Amino acid sequence: MSEEARAVLTCANCAEPTLHVVRYAGRLIADIRCTRCGTITARDSREAWAEYLRDLEQRLLSKPTRTARRAVRDPVGFVVRLPLALARQPMKLLREWKVLREISRH
Repeated sequence: MSEEARAVLTCANCAEPTLHVVRYAGRLIADIRCTRCGTITARDSREAWAEYLRDLEQRLLSKPTRTARRAVRDPVGFVVRLPLALARQPMKLLREWKVLREISRH
């Protein structure tokens, strides 16, 4: 999943439908920022970390099944893409943790 998405939402501060930037940590929404007034709506950081860790655990437990499914569906593509996929994982986790650390500072 992308780390950021854009959506038109009604801002809690502006009370108008405006473009917002939605930031994710993994599959979970971390915070939402109004592009008009800059208001940030963030989750409680302890709750966000707890939910993120539960989600991460589920992702890790399901990884072997998802990986095997991809290998069976497209063996050549799986082998070709595997090195890059493995190399990206640590950076992906670091980016997710960075977002969670940032909302902990709000």
